Amino acid sequence: MCNLRQTVCSATSPTQQREGSVLLLALSPFSPLGSAWATTGNSLLCCVLVGLHVLVIRTLWVARCRSKTSGRKIRQLQSLHATTLLGRWLGDDGDAVPNKQTRRHVLARLRFPNASVAMVLLVVPGVVRGAIDVVVMPSTDGGTLSTREKVALGVGVVFVTLAVCVVEFGVYRHVNAEVSLSLSFSVASPHRNAAHPRSSHSCCLRYVCHQCPAKLFRPVPSVLSHIALPKGSWESAAARTAYGGVVSVFDVRWRRAWVVLPSANIVIQVLSGVDGGSAGGCDAVQSVTLLVLRGVCAFMAYARPHRALLASYLVCASLVLTMVTALLGLLCRHGAVSSDAVSGFGVFASVAMFVFKLYHVLMPIIERWLLGRGSNVVRAATGKSNRDSPSNLFHLRQSLLVTDHKEVS
Repeated sequence: MCNLRQTVCSATSPTQQREGSVLLLALSPFSPLGSAWATTGNSLLCCVLVGLHVLVIRTLWVARCRSKTSGRKIRQLQSLHATTLLGRWLGDDGDAVPNKQTRRHVLARLRFPNASVAMVLLVVPGVVRGAIDVVVMPSTDGGTLSTREKVALGVGVVFVTLAVCVVEFGVYRHVNAEVSLSLSFSVASPHRNAAHPRSSHSCCLRYVCHQCPAKLFRPVPSVLSHIALPKGSWESAAARTAYGGVVSVFDVRWRRAWVVLPSANIVIQVLSGVDGGSAGGCDAVQSVTLLVLRGVCAFMAYARPHRALLASYLVCASLVLTMVTALLGLLCRHGAVSSDAVSGFGVFASVAMFVFKLYHVLMPIIERWLLGRGSNVVRAATGKSNRDSPSNLFHLRQSLLVTDHKEVS
């Protein structure tokens, strides 16, 4: 939202666009220092935080390795570990180890790489916007880039390239490989997981559908649960909290849709920094921006890729509010709408988007609480004790929460 209200083609002056915008702090905390510092600062800050995350993971894992018994054998999922970067790094993990000191559980406890991926996706738009501003509005009078700006531009290009490669090849490819492996394994042996819940594939990330949402999500009305609560969940919990965050909000059939919103955000940042040069050029840039937003909104409305229908609808609503804001900015530049009206609607849209985001944050928490509550109620009704064997509890969960993976595939 802030980048649409601070575009080069907006009604504000170029000086205000370049340096003094408080709204651009949402893209980078270094924005008051200039575009070059915003690009370099975002890149270096993200690299430092991700590096510290990796260092903590490495230190904790080495310390736990030294405390393990030397005679323990660990099984490996060789077929998966040989094909993905993250899988090869997890090569010495295996859920044949009964304790929780495996590398997979260490990653889950420290949310790695989920937290790092979230940080990367958060700072990349600011890096892109800063790099575009450096190119479009150089600080020198002759229109050439200074040495500092050339360095910032190079750092930004390298950082964005590496960030995209890490998220795609390092994280998503592993997630997709595990999901595909789980689906193929369940199709080949549909009853094996039920008989052996601790099989070598149970640690993989997989998607399970809720079979009886009316019972699981009591006392929520069935109509409300069908719209506002998810149709299924990602398991196991360790895989989801460690590296499944990139697809955790999506349905298994649309897990590739994670790339849509970040890509659209990057495109919008590029268009927001482009100088049209004239009234017609600015009209063209803002029209392309509206077309991009409209295309993403149409895709979300058609595909509804999120686990919960309401989540997809709220994303569409956010895109509609953004489109209206961009349209008001276009009309304001032609004098048809006052700048106060644009600012007022921008504040309203920001508050509405905050409420929508609050739903996205709270929905998984409410889902887990309702699932646990529903399972406990049914367990008490069937006379099951909390001291039941793990296999019996697994069968109970399968009968309540999971449909056959054949329906998913």
